[in-house]
Amino acid sequence: MKFIISRKNLLNRLNGISEAITNSSSEALLKDIVIVAGYNTLYLMGKYLDFKITLQTNCEVLEVGTILVESEIFKNIIEDIDDDYITVKSFNHNCINISSINSNLNIFTKNITTYL
Repeated sequence: MKFIISRKNLLNRLNGISEAITNSSSEALLKDIVIVAGYNTLYLMGKYLDFKITLQTNCEVLEVGTILVESEIFKNIIEDIDDDYITVKSFNHNCINISSINSNLNIFTKNITTYL
């Protein structure tokens, strides 16, 4: 999987999912986000118990794919990047690289079957 997206756009969608999950229950905590890169569309999915939300946005998808990431780590990294555009690329089946002009970070992904 590989995609290029506006930092502002991605952060907006991540915040939207977090807010929806938090508003569904006072105890709700968004732990993981599924990210699906389709053909020029990015889908972000979160859930808490029986409540599920999917948001989508347009972006430049260079390689289609699906990953599961810990939401807080991913969101914090995106918030800390100062550049306008971010590239996310998966590698080694359990890592993603998040890069921009001035940033380059790798984080572990989770096994997608644990989410289903």
